[in-house]
Amino acid sequence: MNHISPLISVVMVNFNGKSYLEKTLPKILGLKYPNFEFIIVDNGSDDGSVDFIKTFEKIKLIKSPKERYREKNYACNLGVKKAQGKYIFLCDNDLYIQDQYLLDKLLNNYQNTKNIGILGISFYNDKENTSNFYGGFFGLLFYRRTPKILLGQMKKFHMIKIGYPHGIGFFIQKSIWEELGGYNEFLKFGGDDNAIGIKSWLLGYENYIFTESIQKHLGINNIITTENFNHKFANQVYAEFFVMFTYYNYYHLVLTAFCYTIFLFGKSIKQSIYRKSFGPFFAFFKGYYLFFKNMGKILDNRRKMKEQRKIKTDIFWNIKPGKIN
Repeated sequence: MNHISPLISVVMVNFNGKSYLEKTLPKILGLKYPNFEFIIVDNGSDDGSVDFIKTFEKIKLIKSPKERYREKNYACNLGVKKAQGKYIFLCDNDLYIQDQYLLDKLLNNYQNTKNIGILGISFYNDKENTSNFYGGFFGLLFYRRTPKILLGQMKKFHMIKIGYPHGIGFFIQKSIWEELGGYNEFLKFGGDDNAIGIKSWLLGYENYIFTESIQKHLGINNIITTENFNHKFANQVYAEFFVMFTYYNYYHLVLTAFCYTIFLFGKSIKQSIYRKSFGPFFAFFKGYYLFFKNMGKILDNRRKMKEQRKIKTDIFWNIKPGKIN
């Protein structure tokens, strides 16, 4: 049967995720697809993850070089580079797959959809019965907020177009990944999934969401320390403005940058009050500092993208989420 089933490479990045891996790895290894390899790139774990991964003979373990520890985008690119499959299923270590036939279904839908670039998966957070993770979309506040709906309702959105895939998991042909240039390693946190989604559209492909089955996200931590919030918030501000200035045409760039700046400034004040710390407020300005500090690199990326893009309009901006009647 393998001669008619193309090799699929499942690529996962792990950092101190042993508690997730104990639940998620058996599900991936138990997928009912006859021809797949499983690659895990470890990003410097010290929680016993590496020893645990080594107990599975079918998993190919790759270690990020020490100087690139905790750089997720680099690790993802490294894993895909080492992959032998014609198709790639990129997933996070806290994705709990509930459909044993997921790879077969993703491949089927991918091969039967004309001009497809990326096929994202839908999911819900553990212990919840609603979700708004049925594709990413763009708007005035950079992201277009989608309402939470019942899991059964999500299935009505199967194979609708989306702006970008959720980074927790998506399916793509390796040659297209290489054409898109993979993830931007210049970004340390944030901006990866929306950037590759935009680039897919601008190079003439289309992105879709798979909701025939819905997977589960285990990694929900409602308690985020102020230190972690500040670090992520600063990098989020930087990464998202990096994406806007790299890919947006001037009209959407000015409009979104203005509206999103006001929103983020308000968020920094709100979080500073909530956390009783000036940290979030300073993190907002740190994000802008990183942005202006790297303006030369950003403008260089913008010039390169202008030359590469086949679609001259911001077509991704026009992709709207599905509606429940």
